[in-house]
Amino acid sequence: MQLLLRLIEQPAMTGVKGTHPILAPLLETFLTEMLFAEKADLFDPRLLSRLSAQDVREYIRATFVPLIQKRTTIERKRLAQREPTKVSGWKPFQVTHSQNQPAIPAKRTLFNLVPCNRELEVAMASFLDRATDVVSFCKNAGPQALRLDYVTDASRLAFYTPDFIARSGDGKYWLIETKGRIDKDVPLKVAAAVDWCKAASKQTPWNFLYVPEGVFQKFSGDALSELETVCATHRADLLAERVEAQFTLPLGEVGVADVNRTEFISPECFDALPPRYQKGVEQAVSLFRHLERKTGVSFAPPFTALLGALDEAARGLMIDLLGPDVPEDPKQLEQFFEPDVSSLGAKEADTIKWNAHNLKGTIVDRKGTMPIGVLRWSLNYAKSTRQSFGGIFDTIKERFAPIASKEFVKQIEKINGFRNTYVAHQEQSLEDVEQARTALKEWSAALYDLWKAHH
Repeated sequence: MQLLLRLIEQPAMTGVKGTHPILAPLLETFLTEMLFAEKADLFDPRLLSRLSAQDVREYIRATFVPLIQKRTTIERKRLAQREPTKVSGWKPFQVTHSQNQPAIPAKRTLFNLVPCNRELEVAMASFLDRATDVVSFCKNAGPQALRLDYVTDASRLAFYTPDFIARSGDGKYWLIETKGRIDKDVPLKVAAAVDWCKAASKQTPWNFLYVPEGVFQKFSGDALSELETVCATHRADLLAERVEAQFTLPLGEVGVADVNRTEFISPECFDALPPRYQKGVEQAVSLFRHLERKTGVSFAPPFTALLGALDEAARGLMIDLLGPDVPEDPKQLEQFFEPDVSSLGAKEADTIKWNAHNLKGTIVDRKGTMPIGVLRWSLNYAKSTRQSFGGIFDTIKERFAPIASKEFVKQIEKINGFRNTYVAHQEQSLEDVEQARTALKEWSAALYDLWKAHH
């Protein structure tokens, strides 16, 4: 009996102690009256013999442990373990900007950039940067990021990092979590964040804001307090179900079909693209859907998501069509990208040399700058009557002439001009939803045309 009680009270089983007086009579009744086909005395030799069997012990554990866990309440309190640290005192940390993990500028962030992990975070950062009641914010990232401990659905200790930290004009602080897809640990993470905010509020008021993607996509307000009101029921739902397994998506979730990308690219063209380009289109369209119902916002982020795919497609086109003519011999290779500009003026000669250098970086080193701009210049050169400068320029004239149609060249020029004006350099603000909608259709079409041009 003592052995069975110790088995049930193991930390890995129930974690309760000192329950012998309560469990002993219950276990005795179970053993003598319920476990076997016939009633038996506790000291019956047959019963004692069977209790040493693994199947019986496992059956007892499987019966009692869930019942004890269900009826056990464990109260835990979060205690401060060190002095608070101001975000403004965080050490600088380095991030890498990429298509999937862009680092975007913002006026209200305490750092010079906001590193984002997906398009939903880009949209949230843009919202926080313009919200009427937000004074400052930052991405909760880097070596000093706030990480909250919680117990997973599998009963393992884990750590959770909320997406953003913000401060509103009324002196409140916010932990903000944006969520696209939900898993069974999300209710547990939300509960841990709410508990942390309650504990931290003894000195300064903290709120936890859970923002489902579908809700944020339809939200058209301009204040963090409004967003909190809209999202409050979703947080309450998660807190209510945190002890249950999550089998269904919560209210406000959005599926891939809801993005409706067919407005921007046909299913046939989309299916023909490689997966990495498809992902760029989906991210761009998803970001546009987040922003299209909002006013006073920049529509540059959707194009930033697609820019990487366009640049890669432009680079791939140049590598496939121009690369086969590049010599393998190092000396010949250098000469191939050294144009004869002796007949040109200094300014024009510098332009030709710069393009030769960038073509080499794009085709040979695979890391040239502004591939879409290099392609635009190369297509224009291919269809022009300008003299050839030998090497790579002869190859451009020969290989690009068949594809340098008036329509294709105009399409690439338009994409490159839009990129420089509204996306890369942001010389002008892109706030017209219909202008952005039209441009996104053009960018999606250009991505497909670039891919098709060499496949």
